[in-house]
Amino acid sequence: MSMRKKNPSRSSVKPGTFGARQCRLKRRAFFERGVEALPPSWRKAWLIQRIVATPEWVDMAEIRKVYIEAQRLTEETGIPHQVDHEVPLMHPAVCGLHVPWNLRAIPKAVNAAKSNTWNPDQLALFEL
Repeated sequence: MSMRKKNPSRSSVKPGTFGARQCRLKRRAFFERGVEALPPSWRKAWLIQRIVATPEWVDMAEIRKVYIEAQRLTEETGIPHQVDHEVPLMHPAVCGLHVPWNLRAIPKAVNAAKSNTWNPDQLALFEL
């Protein structure tokens, strides 16, 4: 049994933060010491790209709201939802950020079909 289950008050993660502080610390360590500074479970290309694409100044609570919305939609509709990056994080033509305004909750099947595609017509989304 984990320490958190034995004594939830001793958790290092504050309720509602989903470990944002830990993520920031891992990000800093990654930039200072490279991939070896990350735990083995964090050494996946997509996760490293997400670390790189998450600016230091981003409001992690706003990001969490999008993930909560995807979970809510899954529970309400019975259709699995995921969080999609409208501008992909890894693409030969563009480099999106892991920020709230680049995230949306969409059905898992739609996200899988979209995959890592980018259409230049999507630039209209960013016109002021």
